Amino acid sequence: MQHLLDLQIQPTYQYGTWVQHAGVVDASAEIAQWMSQGGQIWLNSTESAGKTHLLHTLKIEHPDAALVEISHDQEDRSITEQVQHFSDALLPHAAWMIDITAGSLNFHYDSALFHIIAKAQNTQVPLIVSWRCAPADLALSQIASFLQQMSCVHMRAAATQQDKRDVLFSVAKSRQWFMNDALFALLYKHGIVNLPDLILMMEELHVSSLKERRKMSLRWVTQYLKILKEEGTLDMISIEEDI
Repeated sequence: MQHLLDLQIQPTYQYGTWVQHAGVVDASAEIAQWMSQGGQIWLNSTESAGKTHLLHTLKIEHPDAALVEISHDQEDRSITEQVQHFSDALLPHAAWMIDITAGSLNFHYDSALFHIIAKAQNTQVPLIVSWRCAPADLALSQIASFLQQMSCVHMRAAATQQDKRDVLFSVAKSRQWFMNDALFALLYKHGIVNLPDLILMMEELHVSSLKERRKMSLRWVTQYLKILKEEGTLDMISIEEDI
């Protein structure tokens, strides 16, 4: 049996894999205008919708724009150190893009971003802040007042089955997961129909296949989903009738 390798490969975001489905057309058009007209934009969504991928495509098209990504597992620095870190990455560039992982920011990140966004507004540097956050997260954030002054661009997740299929294939390619139409149909048949759930399930299947050193065949996936069903895990996912 061929052994599978967990290479810890980071996702890759390519212009050619950006999926222009109905939920992102208007938002991507507004973001495209930002590159020529400037201004400050808060890019948000109610669920995973491809905001990070969009910003990476802008970075490919416009290398003079800086892109800073903030995840919650990054090294924790003091506020002063974090401001300096952001400044070093952003100040040399004519336009700034800040992509924040969904969820609440810790105090140091939030405070540092407050200073950076204030500087962007004072100097009129074109700025995009991409952040999906709950109302409670926004209420506790120092940068909330800045975000509410920005032009809000809302991006919607894929809605049709074909759009979900195309986005899921793009995500799988960026993360080097195995994916084909038969597997997509199998997941849909088992009631996993929301795009965030599909992505989470693909990640779980990928990790589990590596741990078990098994190829992600339809037979193995079917058995794995049966186990999850018996454990009650699949019952937590909303199931559409008459799929």
